[in-house]
Amino acid sequence: MRNVFLSAVISACILMSGCDGGGYKIDASNEETMTKSIEKIRNSLSEEKKAAFDEALQIVIFFEVGNQIGDIFSGKSINDKDVKEKYQKLIDKKSANDILKQAEGIKIKIAEKEKQEALDKIKELEKQLKKISWTEKEAEVNQLRGQLESLEADILAKKKQASELQVKIGMLREVESILEE
Repeated sequence: MRNVFLSAVISACILMSGCDGGGYKIDASNEETMTKSIEKIRNSLSEEKKAAFDEALQIVIFFEVGNQIGDIFSGKSINDKDVKEKYQKLIDKKSANDILKQAEGIKIKIAEKEKQEALDKIKELEKQLKKISWTEKEAEVNQLRGQLESLEADILAKKKQASELQVKIGMLREVESILEE
């Protein structure tokens, strides 16, 4: 597992060194072709697009590796080969635009999950608030109100972040349609 994680980190670092990518697609059939095809894509991109591509590729790879680490902690048995195959499958035959869209989708999923967790926490706090005797536990009520306000602020921030991500996706789609023309 450590070798696969190290391999993913090294691959991502190599990639850091792109957003249509010249129409090239990643060939993740093996480590060498994957690295070469990613470099080919990166070399066809402007510096600004390289940075966006690199970040998106990191998000996609590390999100999958992170899921695998989560599987280990939940007691599932996995091996290095499985992890490597999964993240290679995620990026195989993908263009720079595909990787950018995939990363934006992951960001949206994460933001939605965090938003739902915050909403669930608010519901739990509201339940706790109803159970509290106002005369006996006033300090606890004030503490819960503070937590509630903090969570509401977090939800607003997540909504804004999700909205910004939707705008970026729209912009990516516009760029993609222009590039397809």
